[in-house]
Amino acid sequence: MHNVYSISDIQLNPDFNALGAFKIDLPEGTKVTVPESPGIRHIWKNGKVVADVNGSTFDEIDKTIDGLKQQQ
Repeated sequence: MHNVYSISDIQLNPDFNALGAFKIDLPEGTKVTVPESPGIRHIWKNGKVVADVNGSTFDEIDKTIDGLKQQQ
């Protein structure tokens, strides 16, 4: 297969914000994984990743701390 494209509008320094090139459009409340924070749940809220702070989050933190204490 061979494709040929003709490009007439090239922007050498595009405004990525204006183009929305890296905009993330997730539904509100979507669960998000943050590798740097294992055991803490995160969600997408108001266009940002935030900790899903509720009782289960603190239970996970307590389990992690207890595990670290046992390793000593």
